[in-house]
Amino acid sequence: MPAPHRTKAQREHDLAETARLYLRGATQAEIAAKQGVVQQQISSDLKIIQRRWQQSALVDMQAAKARELARIDHLERVYWEAWEKTSGYYALAGVQWCIERRCKIFGLDAVNRVELSGSVDIGEIRQRIVDRIDRLAAATGAGTGDEEPD
Repeated sequence: MPAPHRTKAQREHDLAETARLYLRGATQAEIAAKQGVVQQQISSDLKIIQRRWQQSALVDMQAAKARELARIDHLERVYWEAWEKTSGYYALAGVQWCIERRCKIFGLDAVNRVELSGSVDIGEIRQRIVDRIDRLAAATGAGTGDEEPD
């Protein structure tokens, strides 16, 4: 005899209970017996639960990345404002840090580990950026950064 049709609320309750029991180490057969359904239903429910967990983790990660990127963007604006007011080398170092963090969040540093063919040398690109910052600092009279801050 087929199981009675569950309401949407009952279905969500059963999914939550299945997840709770699963996380406590219950087998699919044990969960099925407690809920009065067949093991195949629990297997299907666990696929739904796991898909929801994955989607939730992705959403949480995207939200966390967005928050951190917004904070880095704000910090970079503050560094640029400081540089415009003082032409200080340390402000440009802060800008460089923001750029590096943003690259790390986007996974651009991973390219360095994957592309071992030598076609792209991230270290060389970073050094060029640092060299440009040094030249810009020297041109504006901000110094090389070797001296102690005031």
